[in-house]
Amino acid sequence: MKRFNVTNLYYLANMKYPILAVMAILITSCGSHRTGRARPVDSVVTSILKDKMQEYDAISGLVIIKSIGTGNIITCVGDTAISYKSELARTLMKEKSKVKPMQILTFVNDVAKRSDKDSLKMAMRQFVTHGLGKKANPEYIWVAGMAGTTKQKDGTYWADFCGFYTNYSIMVAIQRKDIPVSGGAMAGSIFKEVVEYIANKADYN
Repeated sequence: MKRFNVTNLYYLANMKYPILAVMAILITSCGSHRTGRARPVDSVVTSILKDKMQEYDAISGLVIIKSIGTGNIITCVGDTAISYKSELARTLMKEKSKVKPMQILTFVNDVAKRSDKDSLKMAMRQFVTHGLGKKANPEYIWVAGMAGTTKQKDGTYWADFCGFYTNYSIMVAIQRKDIPVSGGAMAGSIFKEVVEYIANKADYN
């Protein structure tokens, strides 16, 4: 199957085929980030992302789930070859230039391995319990994470959230053409639904 790149997706959107554009995003694999144990597409995660993209009128989106212990990519939905300026990356990694979502996920995956007394890990927990990331916080499930919302040069916005739960770190990002946009509320709500799904799925535990 031909792999869609960012140019293809914008072309489809501009040609007024938004449904095809969404489908192209959701079937794109994780490219060079595949591993032998990876499941590039999880149908439930795909459905969660697709439904939320429609709810938020998003033109692009992605979800990546990574094992904290092994570093393997467990599930990948969306085009992770995309790069964009990210306030989340600036907050966490002090990175001001464009980044790939996998870079943010790798950093957060390492944070998840740190002591519970680590200042950044504690701040990420506070962000979902008392900060702007409350919509990412499932009831009765311990999570931590951080979000960002960044306007791009083309006038679009990326809202992203990256966090971790038990043995997994999860990266979520969506792209919208206009405001309102919120990494904590929009990408965070997708993170929450994904966590609730994998928490109740035996082969994720």
